[in-house]
Amino acid sequence: MGPTRQVAIARCCLPRLDPACAFRLGLEGRLSLMTFLLAIYFWSFTALPPALVALGALLVLIVSGAAKQELLFSSLSSDVIWLMLGAFIIGACMQKTGLAQRMSLLITSKARSTASLFFLVAIVTQVLTLFIPSTSGRASVLLPVFRDLSKQAANESFTKALSLLVPTIILVATNATLIGASSHLIANNYLPALGYERISFIGWMVWGLPFAFVASICACFVIVWLFLNKEARQLDWPTQSIGATAPMTSEEKRTAYVLAGMIAMWVTEALHASISQR
Repeated sequence: MGPTRQVAIARCCLPRLDPACAFRLGLEGRLSLMTFLLAIYFWSFTALPPALVALGALLVLIVSGAAKQELLFSSLSSDVIWLMLGAFIIGACMQKTGLAQRMSLLITSKARSTASLFFLVAIVTQVLTLFIPSTSGRASVLLPVFRDLSKQAANESFTKALSLLVPTIILVATNATLIGASSHLIANNYLPALGYERISFIGWMVWGLPFAFVASICACFVIVWLFLNKEARQLDWPTQSIGATAPMTSEEKRTAYVLAGMIAMWVTEALHASISQR
């Protein structure tokens, strides 16, 4: 088989790797591709807010004619959009009232050693994934915990290992639940268009939670093994936390009730969804 024929077969089998494909796009396709690449550039290399860049990209597509103006309004009719908004509001309420930090301190106060503390922080992050859909939101919740623990430890090895643990588990734990990342909701919304059924909240957890838990524990084990020195492993930790044992405020209680009701509705989604369709 000659080289020319090999190249021809490769282009037929892997058309996306052919640079000429970009020039066969129509005007709308070219405008969409250029806008997408520009958005990636602004997201990656500028200090502009990501939301502002995304909104600007959408407006450019509409003004340039690459997308119809109905797209701007029809997107608001998607239940995924409102699910994301509601989840972000709940997450913000948990941070504002201090409920999220209480949950974190309650679990971390049970640590008896540095290694057990690291594994408890990993578990806390897993729990927060069920309630706070934003990776940056979970990071903001854990940031005060990180600062407090680093201050108590006063150990460079401990701080370095913890600074690796928190973002690693935040990202790995997104696989645990449907609202772990907004990309999950967007992909799930496209499944019916591809001929598949949407994945329910509890169905995602059945498959995603075990994987995320095992992956998080493995990542935690590797970080503890590689980055904690002997001095950091022998640190002593208090068995109680004032922030975790203080009485709950009325704002925390109301947030907890709403959170419990939201989770109950998610878990019983198949039941009330079938009733509403009758």
